[in-house]
Amino acid sequence: MKPVLETLKTYVNLPSGSYDKHLCARMAEQLTRDLQALGMQVTAHEGKRFGPTLVAKWGSGPRQLMLMGHYDTVFPENISQPFQLVDEQRATGSGIVDMKGGLAIMVHALKEVLPQVDSTKYSVVCVLNADEEVGTGESRGHIVENARQSFAALSFEPGHNGAWSVQRKGVTAFQVHATGVGGHAGADYKKGGSAIQELIVKLNRLYELQDKSKDISVNIGVISGGTADNVLAPTAYAYGEVRSWDPAELERLHQAIQDICAAPALPGANTTLTFPDSHPPCPATEASLQLFETAKEIGQSLGLSPHLVATGGASDIAFAAQANIPVLDGLGMEGGGMHTTEEYADLTKVDKQLRLAVLLMKKLLG
Repeated sequence: MKPVLETLKTYVNLPSGSYDKHLCARMAEQLTRDLQALGMQVTAHEGKRFGPTLVAKWGSGPRQLMLMGHYDTVFPENISQPFQLVDEQRATGSGIVDMKGGLAIMVHALKEVLPQVDSTKYSVVCVLNADEEVGTGESRGHIVENARQSFAALSFEPGHNGAWSVQRKGVTAFQVHATGVGGHAGADYKKGGSAIQELIVKLNRLYELQDKSKDISVNIGVISGGTADNVLAPTAYAYGEVRSWDPAELERLHQAIQDICAAPALPGANTTLTFPDSHPPCPATEASLQLFETAKEIGQSLGLSPHLVATGGASDIAFAAQANIPVLDGLGMEGGGMHTTEEYADLTKVDKQLRLAVLLMKKLLG
């Protein structure tokens, strides 16, 4: 376990918040060195807003296995926590399981596996991106392109007590910006609706799209506007999302959101709508279920208790699934507290998780 922990410490101590492009570049340089040391050819595809997408290739064989992961975190540099070994069972640090732990497992598994693979029959591609936490807008094309050339894709996102996934909800994010009549709350209110009034009407209508019978969720996660309690707010905005298992439902919801926001609800008010980068659903195909069974058999032989879950969380594995190849998600390091300052890695399972990755890769690569 010690070599994996040393790599994990190195990765965690390189802060790489999604919006800290220069710091992501440093993390990308470290990953490039580590992958090149394995004999992989690494290409860094520079992003406009975010860090580079790394595409690392090994071998010339026609049967290509795709490995996926992201090296960005939700933590900007000013709140990023360094690696700390609490005891033999736990380590903490920003992004330690989401998902620098998975990257460490991936690298060390490849170090053991690649020398034993026939490079004329098989090849491996790793696609590592720096914008997963912010919608994968710049890197999704590289994921889809390489997935189309692969026979399967493995993602090293964090596991959860042996829970792996081949099925995830899709998410459509939206941002609503409202303008309205400004002025004095007591003197000017008859002139029309304030931005906050307009926003409230629209958000109530958006919440009506939620349908528990179809497992369609609607969430407004951010609301802001106004300057004082006696001032009619001239501007206000809200950020939200809808999620569904069904691509057709997401298309319908996309249109419904547009329809709701298209026309002003109150005199003197208006709204503009934008759709940031989102994720498609990842369906549970027969091929992906078979891939899970293969991995499950290996996991059980190691004393792990893998089981399949369908999760409402989105993942980049959905872009690989668009290539109609089997996919499996959740092979990374286990732990908890993700996206919080209490994030930790469970070190008691690292050796077995590494063996699982090694044996699964060997199984798939001949």
